[in-house]
This record gives sequence, structure tokens and C-alpha cells, in this order.
Amino acid sequence: MISFGAATRRTLIQYLIQHRGEPIHDGVDQFFLTLDGYGMTPEAVKSQVRRLAKASGVTRLYPHLCRHTYATNFLVNGGDVLLLKRNLGYTTLAMVDHYVHLATSRAAILSKSFSPLDKMNLQSLRRGGYRARMEDSKKARAYRQQIGAKKG
Repeated sequence: MISFGAATRRTLIQYLIQHRGEPIHDGVDQFFLTLDGYGMTPEAVKSQVRRLAKASGVTRLYPHLCRHTYATNFLVNGGDVLLLKRNLGYTTLAMVDHYVHLATSRAAILSKSFSPLDKMNLQSLRRGGYRARMEDSKKARAYRQQIGAKKG
């Protein structure tokens, strides 16, 4: 069993209803079928991906790269390592370690743009910033005194 989101579910249902043919015989239990009703082999999937890459103009598109991208994004988005192990069909966690390392590196790079400290205006806390605020408050005080003197 593989878990997936709502958008993937809609796409698979659309394939099932609109594009998937009938299996050639009852022994065919694969979801994805060739045009003649046989289950797609790994070589057929590679061929489909090559055609898709050529048609789309994407030069670097391979089934394993899709698997790799899925695994890394799954972990970056908070997916569980044990669930990933099961989804990819691995027997040991050692096989998933590579993706954990990549996801950790990618998360570190991505988190730089979300750093709360980078979003704060820490310039005003520097010595020059403090002096500038003091100068501004002295000017404001002098201005208020000037206005008060004119009114009186």
C-alpha cells in the first residue's frame, strides 16, 4: 500500500476512467497497463519517461530521479523515515539514510530564507542604531519644547 495526496488520487482516478484499457486477462493485476492490456514493465516505464522528457524539453528526467526527488521532498516536508522506507520498498533503514542526509542538507538551505533572525530589524540594536534613536529622541524633545514655547 502506498499513501498519496488528494491531487494524486484525482489524477489516478482520471487515468483509470479515461485512459486505462482493460487487462488482457484476469492474471494482469498491475494498475498501469500498456496499450495492449499487459502490465507495464520497468523498461516500459523508462520508455514512457524518455518520451515525456523529449516532448517536454526536460533534459534530465529519469524514473530514478523522480523516486529520488519524491524521497527527498517527502522528508523535507516532514514525512516519517519509517513510512518512507516502506513506501520505497526498502528492507533496512540504511537504504533511507542517503535521503535523510540529502533532506537535512536541503532543509538547512531552505531554512536560510525562513530565518526569523534575518527577518528582524536587528540594525536598531547595534550601537550606532541606539545612538541614532537617542539623537532622534533629542530632536523630538527639542521640537516639542519649541512648539510648547510658541504656544505659551
